[in-house]
Amino acid sequence: MLIGELADRVGTSTRTLRYYEEHGLVRSVAALQRKLDEVEAAIERLTAVRAQLRDQIGRASE
Repeated sequence: MLIGELADRVGTSTRTLRYYEEHGLVRSVAALQRKLDEVEAAIERLTAVRAQLRDQIGRASE
């Protein structure tokens, strides 16, 4: 799976995925491309990270 496809499945940009990767929130996208069985786990992880960020942003704006 290419990074663009992964970004589309998660609902984010490729730039955001690279940011998460750089900060250790997800494994290397290149590694995921080689291990398709880990893609679903990465999608779940990315979805959870995005939900946590939305929650934190929502609380900060209250």
